[in-house]
Amino acid sequence: MKKLIFYLLLLPFISSPGNADESLIRAHFKKGNTFFETGYYSKAIENYNKVIELDPSYIKAYYNRGLVKQKLGLHDQAIKDFTKIIQLKSDYIQAYFERGNAYFDKGLYKEAIEDYSKNLEVNPNDSQSLFNRGLAHKKLKNYKAAHQDFKKLCDSGNDASCTIAKKLSSLIVSEVSAGSKDLKKPGSTSKKLLPAPAVVAKSVKEIKQEVSPEIPECSEGILDLGNGTVKDCKSGLIWIKDMRSSGEIKNWSEAVTYVQALKYPNCGSWRLPTKNELSILSNNLQDCANNPFINIRNGFYWTNEEGSPDQAWLVYLFPYSNERINTKKNTLCIVLPVCSGK
Repeated sequence: MKKLIFYLLLLPFISSPGNADESLIRAHFKKGNTFFETGYYSKAIENYNKVIELDPSYIKAYYNRGLVKQKLGLHDQAIKDFTKIIQLKSDYIQAYFERGNAYFDKGLYKEAIEDYSKNLEVNPNDSQSLFNRGLAHKKLKNYKAAHQDFKKLCDSGNDASCTIAKKLSSLIVSEVSAGSKDLKKPGSTSKKLLPAPAVVAKSVKEIKQEVSPEIPECSEGILDLGNGTVKDCKSGLIWIKDMRSSGEIKNWSEAVTYVQALKYPNCGSWRLPTKNELSILSNNLQDCANNPFINIRNGFYWTNEEGSPDQAWLVYLFPYSNERINTKKNTLCIVLPVCSGK
């Protein structure tokens, strides 16, 4: 949904009056930033904690710690950090944006919309806030409101938003055709696009291995296969539908072991994706107006590509980013299994 704003991590240290030991605070803050940038997130948090212990009003430590926790999927804790910043400095607009991202990742779309809107009151043309708010409206099926945000971005030259706005127009037409009285049909004659039927995600234990249906053919979008998996029609790859089904975030070795043990009817060999496969999925999600994934998470995902004996590659999957980093295998990150089919 956004790219992490690393430049904020490099801002010069600004000391606060009355600090018990300004040099010690400065040292811990810089160490925290270094650990953050190199993927040692637990060490980064330890150092930001020490800064806050010495100076409970040090906003940048809360902000950076919140970003680290977001990377680790600790959204409740990240929300607390960004909320503390807002309590200390109510006009720290970027904290609203980041808290909105954390709310979005938790599925609290109304709260996310409120925070993105707060940011937009000050920065009405902020493209990231408009894009993310549009996504949140779409999640709530507020298609008209979502269309307005994406249309504004489209008018400013954002091609990706134009694609989404066009598909949202089709969803609005479909709602009108279904009998919605509160929406007026736009002048567009877009092809009707009906929402995919809801399917309850199954756990691995609930999947019956003896059932082995054929994988349906499809030419576009993301197809719900109805057994806890989805098919990306453009790449032909099969993905786990519930992006949080792997449980807690894992280190690289745990992730490899976990995916290799998976058993689903239409795939016999699950694995971690490549960097390119995650990037393709990220781009395809952008074009999918009503994708069937559950619990899409904002953060770094493991790949099966090793950078060295003790490092592996990560891709920042959502929303629609191709940011890649090489980090230590003992780092805790998100797992999304993939399979090439039968």
